[in-house]
Amino acid sequence: MIWQTLLSIFAMLVSVMLLLTSRHLITGRRWYDTSFLQGIAFLCWGLGNLFGMNQNQPYQISSTVLLYLFYLFFFFAIRAFPLPPHLYFDRWKTIMDAALMSILYVSLSFCKLSYPAEAARYDMLLHLYTGLFLASTGLLMAFGQYRSRHGGRSFNGGLVSAILFLSADALGLLWPEWLGCLLLAVIMGLVVCFQVSETESSPRVDVREEYVYFQQKLDFSLRDENVASLQTILGILALLLVPAAVPAYQLGIGTFVVLIMARWLFSVRGNKKMFKELFLISRNLEKHFADNLREKYSRNEKLTHLLALKQRYEKLLVASNEHSMRTIHYENLHRLIEEIVNVWYDTLVGLTFLRVSLQSETGTSYYEVVRSAGGYTVTPSSMTVTVRLTMSENTDTLLSPRYVVVEAAKEATAISTEEKPFFDLLAIHVRGLIQRCLQTQQSLELRLMEQEMELASRIQYTLIPRERLSLPLAEAKAVYIPATYVGGDYVDYLAVNDRYSCYLVADISGHGIPASLLTTGIRSAFRAVIQTCISPDEILSRLNRLLYEDLSRTRSFVTMCVAVLDHHQGVLKMSRAGHPAPLYLSKTRQMVVNCRRGVGLGLFEDATYPLDEWRIEENGLLLIYTDGLTDLGRRKQALTLQDWLERLAIAVAQAGNEVDSITAVEQKIWQQARRLEQQDDISVLILELKQPFIFEKGENDVVSVRSMS
Repeated sequence: MIWQTLLSIFAMLVSVMLLLTSRHLITGRRWYDTSFLQGIAFLCWGLGNLFGMNQNQPYQISSTVLLYLFYLFFFFAIRAFPLPPHLYFDRWKTIMDAALMSILYVSLSFCKLSYPAEAARYDMLLHLYTGLFLASTGLLMAFGQYRSRHGGRSFNGGLVSAILFLSADALGLLWPEWLGCLLLAVIMGLVVCFQVSETESSPRVDVREEYVYFQQKLDFSLRDENVASLQTILGILALLLVPAAVPAYQLGIGTFVVLIMARWLFSVRGNKKMFKELFLISRNLEKHFADNLREKYSRNEKLTHLLALKQRYEKLLVASNEHSMRTIHYENLHRLIEEIVNVWYDTLVGLTFLRVSLQSETGTSYYEVVRSAGGYTVTPSSMTVTVRLTMSENTDTLLSPRYVVVEAAKEATAISTEEKPFFDLLAIHVRGLIQRCLQTQQSLELRLMEQEMELASRIQYTLIPRERLSLPLAEAKAVYIPATYVGGDYVDYLAVNDRYSCYLVADISGHGIPASLLTTGIRSAFRAVIQTCISPDEILSRLNRLLYEDLSRTRSFVTMCVAVLDHHQGVLKMSRAGHPAPLYLSKTRQMVVNCRRGVGLGLFEDATYPLDEWRIEENGLLLIYTDGLTDLGRRKQALTLQDWLERLAIAVAQAGNEVDSITAVEQKIWQQARRLEQQDDISVLILELKQPFIFEKGENDVVSVRSMS
């Protein structure tokens, strides 16, 4: 008795542990959770055994009810184990099996309670019949999982341990009490261990495994049919072999036999129906297999066709690359087009006509290459493919046609969509050849232009004096930095005779070749005027009249500053035609020379220009420059005239004995031009004035200017 008491308490502890491991303890899905159902079952089993130890009638009835609940919950727990889909019973089978189990249990319980003298025998039969019935159901599921091995797992420890528990409980009266209790306790421990370690899963059936699923489902149903027939035989034997059976026993077992036979008949009918479904699925699979086979043949044919196209494409691509490596120009362009058309015509099997033409916008053919089979008549309706590529929207000439047109035809069949890209490639390749010719031609023209620009630059450099002018009382040096190859600035100086030397700086409006061409005319006119005139204002007036017609025709103008130094009187005369005021540097001052200016040359035909005159009384530097010097740099980097005065003064002061003032100023200008962004031509005439020439002091202690106009 103590062993059964301890075992009942242990069963209730096991039920608590199983309930705690249930993932759906407080949800609606708990009725489908194995842990929850087994936990309730073990709780009913423990309480039922405890109540059964008391011989009072109420306790016996309560024990019977609790044990019935144990078998019922354990039945549903077995059916709820996670298994492959084909191992689950149909709903009607679950309901009928539950009814069969209930009939067995209720009839034997009634016999046990109604006939106390034979209670022990009917109690043994109750546990034996009910336990083995449930165990056979679980054993069928476990064997089916082992046979199918679906999902990669052939052993379900929880299900096996449940079967062992039912079997041990059914046969518990056949061995000693302590041994039976110990065996049941060990099995309950296994139930808990397997339930805790295993995670529930819901195997799915892939659509591609439909036939396999039905096959395995049919196999499981056939085994279930065999089990039902075996249970029918055992029921009949139980009815016949139990001697002196009471009417309630015979009625209950008889009802069980009738129902199990009905279940067997329904299973047979369901299996026949499943056979038909499996046959239809098999027929569909055969049809599907045949369709797949035909599709594979079709794919193989397409792959073979694509492989042939790939080989042709590789051959055409090699030919295109060979042409790309060759030098091309207009002399060999047509020959190369003919060669590439021959390669395409020979490679693309089945062509009866191929024409490549260079056409104008109106459809006029500048040049064409035609390849066709003998006797093939070409009509517009026979063209199966036409490719038209635009060369240029802006040009339409023999050398640069508007369109490249490719036309092709097959006599027997149409050109497929897979073959059309080959003709697109041909048109692209021909267009590429023409574009390469254009690029080659443009490169030649550009190189010729660069050579012409270099020649113009060299010519312009020869017009500007490169050597320093050295006179006893003055030295001059020109700094010329064009913004491009050639510029529109002009610097000149020369000793007219023993008394006079003349200095000129001019800036023609604009840049490049047009401005540089005007410098040649200015130089010729200046050299002609200086022979008959020595006054700066008169020089500017005569130059304006000489250049006015050309400048007005080209809508240009010239700013100019002319200075004439009288070496006998020590006087510097200057006139400006819209030109920036010069800079003056000496040991005592750095300033912008305050002098008057007139309008630029070419603006008014009868323009006159003021004359300013200075007497030289100290050594100093006079810088006559173009506005490119003040335009050097952008935004914060731009240098003002005051900045230039300060930097040039520092450069002169730091020159020392090794470098003279002119060289120091020239180096500083070049240094700033390389560092800052240049936007315009830069020209600077550096004139060093030596003693005894000094500037006269005026009222403001700057420069005294005496007008000569």
